[in-house]
Amino acid sequence: IEQKFVDTLSEKIMFAIRSALRPAAAAPPPALRQIPSRIGERMESLPAALSGILPRALSSTPPPPDATAAGAPELHLRHSFSALQHTMSPAVLRLFSLANSSSSERAKIRRQLAMEPYRLREGDCGSSAVQVVAMTERIEQLRVHVLVHRKDQPTRRGLEKLIARRRKMLQYMERKDFDSYAKVVKGLGLVLPPKRK
Repeated sequence: IEQKFVDTLSEKIMFAIRSALRPAAAAPPPALRQIPSRIGERMESLPAALSGILPRALSSTPPPPDATAAGAPELHLRHSFSALQHTMSPAVLRLFSLANSSSSERAKIRRQLAMEPYRLREGDCGSSAVQVVAMTERIEQLRVHVLVHRKDQPTRRGLEKLIARRRKMLQYMERKDFDSYAKVVKGLGLVLPPKRK
């Protein structure tokens, strides 16, 4: 496949050079006459360069299943396949790797991982602490977006509304369940403004 790619590429380049030289009535300058030989020299070195690149690209595989079982950290895979990673081949692991996921999939997994320590039970997504963590993750996403897209005023307004909703939820938690409030504020590293009188 590599040689076929190189041959096709060199044919296209030679055709482009010949067609560029054809309309000229006068003889091409000496520098242009040497171009095909220079390209040929570069084309001969291209398979060697590709042979160095392809094995590196193919070798970027996740650790084998026996290394994962030996205590290496578990990979987080797309579509909740993390539990099956010990039975998957390296090619399938690459396919379901987070490197191949969309930004929304990565955000969803980041949010789930951030919410995990604050859950009161399995599948908890409604307790105050978990809601605050989910809002904080979304706020961080929107902050990055607003920094890049400075003129996006509707998103900026949504960000301000989300910050206000998180602040109200934290005030509620402070009144009703101070222990979880302190745990969330310390865990997320939130700095809260002083209370209004």
